[in-house]
Amino acid sequence: MGSARLYSQTGADWQHRVDFDRLRKERLEKLRASMKTEDLGALVLFAGANIRYATASYQGNWKYNINIRYAVVTHTGEPVLFETAGSDLHCGEIDLPWMEGRIRPAITWQWPKARCRTWPGAWRRACRRIEEQGVAKEKIGIDNFDMPSLEAFQKTGIKIVNGWPTVSRAARGQDARRD
Repeated sequence: MGSARLYSQTGADWQHRVDFDRLRKERLEKLRASMKTEDLGALVLFAGANIRYATASYQGNWKYNINIRYAVVTHTGEPVLFETAGSDLHCGEIDLPWMEGRIRPAITWQWPKARCRTWPGAWRRACRRIEEQGVAKEKIGIDNFDMPSLEAFQKTGIKIVNGWPTVSRAARGQDARRD
């Protein structure tokens, strides 16, 4: 048997174990490389696993895939997390120091029936990160959509494409594009 050292996943001040800063940095680099391969200006992520991959944030399984929080990743700037307003937003600000200044309140529309038609437009305006980074004219990958979101984006003229394969490729560490 070899003499490889096995480390615990818990932190210690006397050993270098899991380097979470490096993990976050490398994930973002892989994501941007995959975006470059797909010629995407940005990704808008709704799926919990994809948000976690891009931002290293986690807010529990109950809201993992219900489109009430999202992240925007551009090929030039740092990711921005749009977190559920209230205590979840506040906890994100406390728990995610690497996202300082890049956590904003999410505008959601899933359950308020009377506002369902107007909130996706409000959400779209809240996601100005796409314009701020100058990528609004480029292809924007979306990983998971509901119909009101799709309709809202179609009205803006932004060119949207399926962003799921881009994130999946990055997470699997694949470099080449598969058609």
